[in-house]
Amino acid sequence: MLWTIWADVSRAYHDDIVDAGKLPQLLFLLAFLATFGIVRGITHAIRAGRFGLKNVEMGATHVHHLVWGILLLITCGYAAIALDFFPSREVLAVGLGIGVGLTLDEFALWLELRDVYWSPEGRRSIDAVVVTAVFAGLMLVGLHFWVEVARGMETGADWAIASSSALGWVFAGICVLKGKPVTAVVGLFFPIVALIGSIRLATPHSRWAHRYGERKRARASRRFGEERVLEREVRAHL
Repeated sequence: MLWTIWADVSRAYHDDIVDAGKLPQLLFLLAFLATFGIVRGITHAIRAGRFGLKNVEMGATHVHHLVWGILLLITCGYAAIALDFFPSREVLAVGLGIGVGLTLDEFALWLELRDVYWSPEGRRSIDAVVVTAVFAGLMLVGLHFWVEVARGMETGADWAIASSSALGWVFAGICVLKGKPVTAVVGLFFPIVALIGSIRLATPHSRWAHRYGERKRARASRRFGEERVLEREVRAHL
């Protein structure tokens, strides 16, 4: 059974991605998601003072990783239109994905024009990454890919995959309403993750949390550390 599923996915991958010339799109998406994950890990480590990592600074100026992303986007964009001899679209796709990941990770900085990375406004960056990842994934795969996968499988398996995918989208939508965009994206590929995220408490400032009473909202605040974050921000301004 598993071998049959793998064979069908492999065939659909070659037909709808490789043969369709969409490999650069796949590499872009993978580079984008990997960059976002790595950068988030590094920034958390810097904030926690781990591994000796520090912010990049020029004098008293903190150079945000947004800057490196913009420079990489400029480089890849110019290379794409000016260098006909450039060896590979795949290389440009990876560079573009890295640049977009670095840039969108600080999307909130575009809007606020100030460093709000760790504040509630900074969540807009995660929202921007989620929207971009979902859009890129849909453009890459589309419905046809899953139709091709399902055609090679038995009827019972078809219904199981279709039902699982449909429920995954429903649970992912609930996760978005609960203020868990990252869980929603992961849940599109692994519905069990979206199911767990849809059952657990919503973040305190999400649309879903507006339905909560005071006691449940307080539980959500404690779980997601909102009170500790706000306390640190108040101390920083004293």
